[in-house]
Amino acid sequence: MMSIRWKEVIFPALALLWVAAYWSQLEGAPRAARAVPDGVMVFILVLAVVIILRNGMVWTGPKAGTETAEPGSGSAWGSLLGFQRELAFVGLSVGYYILFDYVGFHPANVVFLAVGLRVAGNPWRTVLAGTLVTSAVIFGVAELMQFNIPTPKFFR
Repeated sequence: MMSIRWKEVIFPALALLWVAAYWSQLEGAPRAARAVPDGVMVFILVLAVVIILRNGMVWTGPKAGTETAEPGSGSAWGSLLGFQRELAFVGLSVGYYILFDYVGFHPANVVFLAVGLRVAGNPWRTVLAGTLVTSAVIFGVAELMQFNIPTPKFFR
């Protein structure tokens, strides 16, 4: 018998959703322009499937019915409360997508990293250091590889 650990499946499923959305946007692009994104998307897809198979599914024998339930599994509202952090990350991902269009790549990344690290339970010092270091690395890589980052609506 198989049971699904929904908390373990939310993030890979969200990654798969964003990869599918990104892939649909790249469909008409020239082959040369898709070389790196296609490789990255395949890598993300493979990792998401591995995570889902390894951590998201539990195979139990027919006599093993003693697994503990997910937190708050008594009612629909209780189930939602058990997934607060996961729901916050889903909302943060949607917010990132919206914010990216208005303020651009780098500011949206800074907000996403800072809020995401804090929601994950990190102390403020870690949030600040993690956001600064990761943002600097992302900015450096984007400049070094000359990413074509669109101008956000706010600056048009």
